[in-house]
Amino acid sequence: MKLENAIQLEKTTSETTASGVFASMVTETSFDRYLAKPKSNPYVGRIVKISNVSDLYLYQGQYETLVNNRRDKNDLDKSFVAQSPRGMHHVDGHDLLLQSDKDQDKWYLRAYFPKNGNTRVKTEYLLDGQSIDIETLRDFIVPSFFTDKEEGGSQGLDNDHAVIVRSYSLESIKKLKMGDFQFSV
Repeated sequence: MKLENAIQLEKTTSETTASGVFASMVTETSFDRYLAKPKSNPYVGRIVKISNVSDLYLYQGQYETLVNNRRDKNDLDKSFVAQSPRGMHHVDGHDLLLQSDKDQDKWYLRAYFPKNGNTRVKTEYLLDGQSIDIETLRDFIVPSFFTDKEEGGSQGLDNDHAVIVRSYSLESIKKLKMGDFQFSV
């Protein structure tokens, strides 16, 4: 996805609703960052991760608001304060877009899904273009890839009620559909 497409998406989102809208998308990313010993790993540059995400929430507002609304529903005070996203920053006038701190040409789409929501992610891994079971390469992958992550700890929410935030590199987004807005590479 190019920056122009993302800006159009953001504009369409703000015209559609005052808060947010659900979307679906397909992303394609290199798996190299999860490989152990990358200098000697025979799978570097050969594995691609394809994710099909449905009912992803594109929210025209603050992450803190989403979390504090969830905290309120769980009878907790609304005192959550979000940390700045690591390695990227918000740009004035753009609620959905983040820019890399290191590379001003690298942009991300910020999206959310609650753990108990309807968002579904179907992931497929391709080795040299062929579908594989990623478990078969366990010895070549960093162990942390296979452990479940605690998502809601800093929010004061248990994992079942956490608001999950994901930042997708625009270059990884191959298809996105939101109402009448549709983008494909």
